[in-house]
Amino acid sequence: MQRNPFELLQRRPPNYVGEMNRAKAVSAPAGSWVFDRDCACVGYMPLHGEWFNSPSGDVMAWYGVRGSSGPLEVVAKEAYVWQNQVMD
Repeated sequence: MQRNPFELLQRRPPNYVGEMNRAKAVSAPAGSWVFDRDCACVGYMPLHGEWFNSPSGDVMAWYGVRGSSGPLEVVAKEAYVWQNQVMD
């Protein structure tokens, strides 16, 4: 199981709200980061949701976390669009 990358930081960002599954994460405040242990992914609830689109219609951006030794890699689960720019 992938380790929570936020636990590796000396100081967690103030907008990190903790570990929660996707169903609970949609209630996170705008501008928040979460970690879902079930999918080993980091989620971000956009600060301005009206500027965000995902192909699946998800309201959050999700990034898979890969790697076990050395630097971790985060990879977008979809080609998200933020302010008309594709983030992949």
